[in-house]
Amino acid sequence: MADTNDVCRGTLAIMVLKTLDVMGPQHGYGIACRIEQISKDLLSANHGTLYPVLLKLEQEGSITSEWGVSKNNRKAKFYRLTKAGRKELLSEKRHWQRTTEIIARFFVALALLLVAIGVYGTLSYAARQSDFGGGRMRTLPTGCLPGGAPLSESGENSQA
Repeated sequence: MADTNDVCRGTLAIMVLKTLDVMGPQHGYGIACRIEQISKDLLSANHGTLYPVLLKLEQEGSITSEWGVSKNNRKAKFYRLTKAGRKELLSEKRHWQRTTEIIARFFVALALLLVAIGVYGTLSYAARQSDFGGGRMRTLPTGCLPGGAPLSESGENSQA
């Protein structure tokens, strides 16, 4: 994957909804600044990406807007989260929690496999001994290495 400030499609809308949920009504520049602040400047929400998302969210009924005056005494459009937007945000939160839990399982599986390789010496032997092979993945009890070898307090294989 390229090293860019791009994020998964649709995540900017979630960031906008969450920003309005936490901060209350905001103008576009305020939303962009908050996204940059929360991401510690890893993301940059420019006009070309943010305003189409705001328009789409408004058309879907997730946010509403009204004209007001900013802190700088300038005319600005302020966006506010609607009841439908709160429901959408809750739904998206559940979806992303489930997605990250699933992805995390793959990283845990990889970590367990790497531990098994360290214990058993080779990938093929580790796979046979720890049920990583044959399309099976078993959940290991806390404190145990693949094959049932217990871990010591220090996290090392006590039977090695």
